[in-house]
Amino acid sequence: MNNLCNEIFSRFPEIKPLCSSGDEELTYLLMGYVVEWLNSIGKSGFSKDVIQRVISFSKWCEEQPRTKSASDDIWTIFMVGFYENLFQEKYTKILIPKVMPKADVVANKDYLINWLGKDEYESVLKEYK
Repeated sequence: MNNLCNEIFSRFPEIKPLCSSGDEELTYLLMGYVVEWLNSIGKSGFSKDVIQRVISFSKWCEEQPRTKSASDDIWTIFMVGFYENLFQEKYTKILIPKVMPKADVVANKDYLINWLGKDEYESVLKEYK
């Protein structure tokens, strides 16, 4: 998982202060730190640079080979540790349309409503313009 850890730290060096010793082995946690950092800066708006880093990171994760285990499958780690956290945070919701097609949100409506609640799901849909 060094590849993922290195990718996260190179694209989002701002999360290093959030990390403790040993966190580099906890990839789901690192993904959560990225979202935590994004949420903290979202109050003042996301710069084009930050949005582009999120988009390129999303694409990188999508391109990685799949594995059979959630412990080392980068796509699974990204979906659970990053996407799910994006949906939960107040300011990061506006990033969802930049990295996830509306069709995917609609296709996963039942799961998202069950997980987020109907009001939160609808608030995410409103971010698509």
